[in-house]
Amino acid sequence: MTQMESFACNCIQLGGGPTGTVLAISAAGWGSLDSTQQSVLQSCVDTVVAAPVPTIEKFGGGSVRCMIAELFAVRTQPEQVSEKQGRDLCSVDSEHGRLELVIVHEPGLEVDAVMPWTLDTMKVDECFNRVDLKAQHRHFSSLLKSRGAQVVHVKDLLLEVSHLGEEARRDLFESVWGKEFLATQSLNTLNVEQLITGYSREPLAFDKPPLMNLFFMRDPLFAVPGGWVVIARPHFPIRQVESKLMRAIFRLHPSLKNIKVFDGLADDPDVNIEGGDVLVADAETVLVGVSQRTNERGADRLAEFLFANTPVTRVVKVFIPKQRAFMHLDTLFTFIDRGVVLTMPYFWSKPEVYAEVARRANALNEKMGSDERQDAEDWIVEPPRIELLTKGKNGEFTSKKYKHAMSGLQAEGIIDKALFVCGAEGSWPTPEAHVAKALTEQWNDAANVFCLSPGTVVAYKWCTRTVSHLQDNGIDVIELDGVELMKGRGGARCMTFPLRRSLSLQS
Repeated sequence: MTQMESFACNCIQLGGGPTGTVLAISAAGWGSLDSTQQSVLQSCVDTVVAAPVPTIEKFGGGSVRCMIAELFAVRTQPEQVSEKQGRDLCSVDSEHGRLELVIVHEPGLEVDAVMPWTLDTMKVDECFNRVDLKAQHRHFSSLLKSRGAQVVHVKDLLLEVSHLGEEARRDLFESVWGKEFLATQSLNTLNVEQLITGYSREPLAFDKPPLMNLFFMRDPLFAVPGGWVVIARPHFPIRQVESKLMRAIFRLHPSLKNIKVFDGLADDPDVNIEGGDVLVADAETVLVGVSQRTNERGADRLAEFLFANTPVTRVVKVFIPKQRAFMHLDTLFTFIDRGVVLTMPYFWSKPEVYAEVARRANALNEKMGSDERQDAEDWIVEPPRIELLTKGKNGEFTSKKYKHAMSGLQAEGIIDKALFVCGAEGSWPTPEAHVAKALTEQWNDAANVFCLSPGTVVAYKWCTRTVSHLQDNGIDVIELDGVELMKGRGGARCMTFPLRRSLSLQS
């Protein structure tokens, strides 16, 4: 009652404008809310404006909402985009060109399905505080906007497709959930957001499960040189639904449907490939990690497509350990400028250091009565390596293998300089001490930075040693405070699907 009498309910959300959505409320109303209520509201808008209007509230008997008359734009179908405009929307020829257009997904109700008994299925290690998770992701989106990028949300694209009419809505649901399931439902009772949050009649009783990992937008699709978007085929079946959703959006949305989309990988049952393993070094060179989530068949099929349809002439297959800690190439290797990468220390040059750290960890676990063990000898038997595929004539390509991956990347002119998680190699008392600490920061995605422009990256604030090392080497680091985001085991690059970057030039 105290909050009501302070006019806390007399607020209004306003949309549009360069600053994004606004919650307008009186200072008295805002001040009467507790911190949890304020956090919930802050997570729903870009800005809260709490205006002091005590005289009006005391003598007029009304507050902020009473004084506002809304003007609503006439809802029309999304603007049709010409074929040329559609092609221009997609342009990615590097990892470091200035970011202009990016698609993200702000996590929502789907994360409520994460509980202790679903952690492994959801591929996360902890349960989330949804309010803080949304607020931190919204702050992340604001950081991207502040550097001049246009940020597009998956939820908005879905709503715009749904406004095209019943036929488009039906096509959307059938593409993601299948015709058989939709035949048992009334289309009018379905909300397009349920394609993400899941369809259930009671808590955890899902007929169609939630897309918990969709806010890691990097994986279900990715852009490559030549103006193409490639629909991925993720390793886990539930994440393949994310690819179906994004394929349907690109096919149906008027602003996206003229973009060239290759979906041949998504229909190959022998392929596994995720966007976290695909890095565009330059307009002619693409790196593909062969990892826990991307198999060699996926890398080879992508190379065949790139050689036949894009300016790409070199595809580098990067073989890394098939471990959850290194689930994608971009969890241990990302570009921060032209020819400059952030990666794990000694990972490529001295895998025996990792073997020794694994042995020590195994010995410690044994002393503490744990059965947990690392496959230490695998680092010696099968160290990280690369295979360079070069485009030839008549669809053929040549292959060159390098036993030492980083040396090979440098020899081919792809990498000029490497910076390292937790500092420069040789800056710690021993390589083992460096690797042990680097593995800790890497677990929280220290290496998974996202380049906004040459020499400017977004990185988790928590990874203090890595951030300091980058700054000491002249890199502009935008620090993201994202403890809840880190629980999902994904960093800034994981949470973005860049659709357009400016032409990459020497910084």
